[in-house]
Amino acid sequence: MKNLALTIFAIVSLMMPSKAQVLNIAIRPIETQTLPGIQSYAWAQRGNKVVIIGGRIDGLHRRQPFAAFDLAGHNTNIIVFEPATGNVWSSSTESLDAALKEHLRSTNIQYCQDGNYLLLTGGYGYSDLQADHITFPFVTRVELDGLIAAVMQGSVNNSFFTQITDERFAITGGDMEKIGSRWMLVGGHRFDGRYNPMNGPSFTQVYTNAMQQFDLDITQSNLSISNFVTITDTALFHRRDYNLVPQVFPDGNAGMTIYAGVFRTDLDLPYINAVSIKADSHYEEPGFMQYLNHYHCAVMPVWSGITQTQHSIFFGGMAQYYPDSSGTIVQDNNVPFVQTITDVIRDANGNLTENRLSITMPGFLGASAEFIPAEAMATTASGVLLLDEISGDSTVVGYIFGGIRSDAPNIFWVNDGSQSIASPVLYEVVLIQDASTGTADFTVNKQNMRAYPCPMNDHVFVEINLVEKSDVVIRMYNPEGKEVFSKKLRNQSAGAFEEELHFKKGLPEGLYLITSETKSGIETMRILVTE
Repeated sequence: MKNLALTIFAIVSLMMPSKAQVLNIAIRPIETQTLPGIQSYAWAQRGNKVVIIGGRIDGLHRRQPFAAFDLAGHNTNIIVFEPATGNVWSSSTESLDAALKEHLRSTNIQYCQDGNYLLLTGGYGYSDLQADHITFPFVTRVELDGLIAAVMQGSVNNSFFTQITDERFAITGGDMEKIGSRWMLVGGHRFDGRYNPMNGPSFTQVYTNAMQQFDLDITQSNLSISNFVTITDTALFHRRDYNLVPQVFPDGNAGMTIYAGVFRTDLDLPYINAVSIKADSHYEEPGFMQYLNHYHCAVMPVWSGITQTQHSIFFGGMAQYYPDSSGTIVQDNNVPFVQTITDVIRDANGNLTENRLSITMPGFLGASAEFIPAEAMATTASGVLLLDEISGDSTVVGYIFGGIRSDAPNIFWVNDGSQSIASPVLYEVVLIQDASTGTADFTVNKQNMRAYPCPMNDHVFVEINLVEKSDVVIRMYNPEGKEVFSKKLRNQSAGAFEEELHFKKGLPEGLYLITSETKSGIETMRILVTE
């Protein structure tokens, strides 16, 4: 594609003010017991534990057919981790039956959790059985509680999986959700053979142009697909690698919305429209265009019944448009990696607006990552956070994990495998509902941690009341999640003590996070910095 960087002086959806208030969030990295870097994976959550299956352990795929999506980049482990504690376990899939193992290591699987079960369909990768790269024609059910226990013990076997072959599910790059009892697999394509950006004869590709609907009682011992219906709409469903975001519509009914995705039928560029899906219909969102997040990325859906407002927070990824250093929106048809975070708001009248947040991702990060709600969060059945149930000032509402981290915006044509990685960093997402001045406190503060003065500039006093003797690590993060201060205090006695954080040159304005790490866990507070 020809390199193009044109200044866009007027983009209507970005200029229109939203009647609903944009959510105020912060992001910061947290430590774990060495999570591996993974992107384009499937995940599920049971209590305080998260399960990761499939995906790739390398960065952006290479452009050369012999190097793209190589076998070495497949994720051949099942990962279990606890976001709140940082504990991590893993177990290899190599001892499983051949077809099952191939499916579980594939990338861009469609998946959807239903209670104690995770349903996996399709996905792309190398097949030893076929001696080629294929889109897998498999439907696999995963029994989560048993699998989690087995991974924690270091040994996984076939008993936690049920698999059938069904060519209708040979799809990759789509997405899958449930509305009521009905399963819906939307978009995607079948891609067999070796990737080739020059459209050489190394592959075949067919978009589904459709939404597949079916019934399945996932609790039954066998996998029986019934009432399978294909709804074809080439104008709206011809897309892949998009974001399918669970929605609560103003009338309170559940559904989902397709945001962006690739590739248009007329050009190798992303779609910028949105398509909403309800139980008995689908339609293009009138007058809405999404400019700033186009490929699959981490997305946080939030609903307020009080205001009848749905927020969809998009974290970075890749996009055809991005703000430059002056805030002017520019166009780049190479569709680069971006750092932009946006809040797409559906107001009480059903209208969508795209709103750019002042904070950005800590690097070119977010593509093929996932947002995982915190265990304590109240959500709808499809995972939409319930804003009205969050009463704290600053609350950890979830986590962003994995995805591709790139060294630069545009790396595709120079990519030799060293310009990007699969990110191993786990980030907390904090929802801030009150940025008023005064003393900064965090919602659940076991150490009774305080910080003053607030607002601050070149120094701040952090007061911590330890419940037991402990080492203490104090860290401070700027609004982009980058660490600006770190100090370890050894063998602090139980009781209250105070530590001064001093910055000779001051700090840029913004809302910062301060953390204290002790035997009792990690405590967090927010602090406002003014010049």
